[in-house]
Formats: sequence, structure tokens, C-alpha cells
Amino acid sequence: MKQFLSIVVLAAAAGTALAGPFSAGNLVVYRAGDGSAALSNAAAAGFLDEYTPTGTLVQSIALPTSVSGANRRVVLSGSASSEGQLTRSADGRYLAFVGYDANPGTASIASSTSATVNRVIARVGIDGAVDSSTVTTAFSGNAIRAAATDDGSRFWMTGGTNGVQFAQYGTSNVNTQINTGTGASTNNRAVNIFNGQLYISSASASLRGVAAIGAGLPTTNGQAATLLAGTNSNTSSSGYDFAIVSSTLMYMADDSAVAGLGGLQRWELIAGTWTRTQTWAPSNGGRIRQLVNTMTSTGENLLYVTVVDSANVTTIQSLVDLGAGSSFNVIATGAANTAFRGIEFAPIPTPGSLALLGLAGLAAGRRRR
Repeated sequence: MKQFLSIVVLAAAAGTALAGPFSAGNLVVYRAGDGSAALSNAAAAGFLDEYTPTGTLVQSIALPTSVSGANRRVVLSGSASSEGQLTRSADGRYLAFVGYDANPGTASIASSTSATVNRVIARVGIDGAVDSSTVTTAFSGNAIRAAATDDGSRFWMTGGTNGVQFAQYGTSNVNTQINTGTGASTNNRAVNIFNGQLYISSASASLRGVAAIGAGLPTTNGQAATLLAGTNSNTSSSGYDFAIVSSTLMYMADDSAVAGLGGLQRWELIAGTWTRTQTWAPSNGGRIRQLVNTMTSTGENLLYVTVVDSANVTTIQSLVDLGAGSSFNVIATGAANTAFRGIEFAPIPTPGSLALLGLAGLAAGRRRR
């Protein structure tokens, strides 16, 4: 424990010159591109940018672009906007994300064969150290999009093919497609864990909306996908990330171009059916694909989203749900030739370390799970 405290103190003193520990309560954004060249379908370098809740940049952690021991490279497509979800583990200790084991600049990275370009599942703890030792050859010829984990030892992944995949930490191509039962969809988007249950989102005709996969956190094949009733009610919907706040309240990011549909959506369970009760469009008329939620000190739901506009400028925006009159506030704007993708709250220490560092109060800033 003393060693942990020493590491935190020393790293904090180093400021942003080196990748240091995250501060609990801050936001972390998965960014594509270093700004040196226009983004394309080629592989772009990846970064984890830490921001305060008011939009001040704290540090940027560069993801590996060379193999080091068991750790692989982690790059992502510069133009595949469906990629790059960022999730926090159910126990709060890790952020999980995915990418490709390739050099920056590799052409058409999302359509590469996974035998040639392995797909990578990475995790990072509060110390800021990136572990990219988990590898899969699933999602060949298509994008790998997201991963979720309960405690950093197990991962559930989604992508443009091969359905929902399960893998143990540190393994190489030892994975299982689990959603091969009723309602299976091979093309999925976000994946999340809420209250011990695995959920995914999809815009495929066979599974449009948000669905529970199996019961709890399944690890074997044959799992059924059970749609949350009502989330598939609009065939023009294009849902991405989502946050199930309670048994009767959910938020979803939808990048549909249909007016009144695309944006940040509030869903409420009414008489057994999930019903969209509010949609807020971002301030710049852009598309929302990723979100994270927490609570204000007075009990309102506070949402942070990443937005990309028609000029490919990406922003972080916040909104407090006060009803129909709520509006977005831009708190940070990405540099040219970069793109904000996933957004999450920073990981938190283990309970013992949390008490030692006096950060217990800061743990409230989180995606509710």
C-alpha cells in the first residue's frame, strides 16, 4: 500500500510530461489521430485524453505503436466512427477499449483480415499503465468496436461481424461467440454491463435497439438476445452507446439524421415498454455516438457526450437533464485532424487504496452501473 501511495505522489509531481495516474472524477476520452495528417480509413495513432469535468485537459496517454513483450500495438481507424467505445469495468478499476495490432498508416485497417492484423483488447487502471496483451482474430474483415469487463480479467467484445465475443485477459485467439441463440445479431455496436447484466446495442434489422445477452455475464455460446421492449420501435433509429441508470430510466446516443430522433435520447419504462420521452440535439447539429452519465450534487442526471459535426470537428459536450428545455454546453474541442470517440469517467483505485488516498468522495462521479 505504501508503494502505491509513493507511485501516485511521484507521478502527480511529474505533471503531464509522462503518463501519470488518473484523477477520480475526471473524464477520459479515446482519441484517434495525433493531428499531423488528415484522418482516413488508414490506421491512426490512439490516445487517452484526461479532462476535468469542466473541460480542462490534464494529460494525454499515447497508446502503444510498437510491440513490447506481451503488449501489442493499439491503433484505430481514422474514419470508422463506429469504433472506439470506452467502458469502465463494473468494479470501477479499469477502462476497457479495443483496437488493431498494426502500424499507424496501415491502409483500410477496419477491413483487414484479423489473421494478418490481430484485434486487440486493452485495459488501463488508475495508474495510467496500458495493458494490451489480450488478442483475438475475431471480427476479420470488419471493425472491432468495443469491449466491456467486470473486473479486468474477462472481456465481452462487439464488432461488425462475429457477434458478441468473450475472452479471458491475456489470451491470444481463445475467444467464444456467445450470442448464437434466439435473436442473435452478428453486427453489434456498444457493449455495457449494468447491475451484473450484459447488454449490447445494435442497428441491425434482426436486433435493432438495446438487448440483454443471456442471464448475467454469460461466457458460453447459445445465449439469447432479449430486446428491451420498445427500443426497436423506430426503424430509422441508429443507437450506439447507452447508460441504464435505473430499472425505469435509460439514456442512449443515436446518430440518426432524422430530425427529432438523432441526438441524446432519454428512455423511460412506462407500462412495461421502454418509451423515448425526450431527445436533445447537440449544439452544433452534429452526431452523438458515445456518452457517460453521473449525477449532479442536487440529484439531476448529468450527461457527457462526444459529438462530430459535418466538418468533422469533434467536441465534448455536457447536458443536465432538466427536461425539454435542457441544452448542451461545449466544454472541449478536438484539434484538427483528430477525432474524439469513446468517453468515460476515470478508473478508481481498489477500495483499500481509495480510503488511503482520501478519494472516496470523488468516486461519485461515475457511470452508474
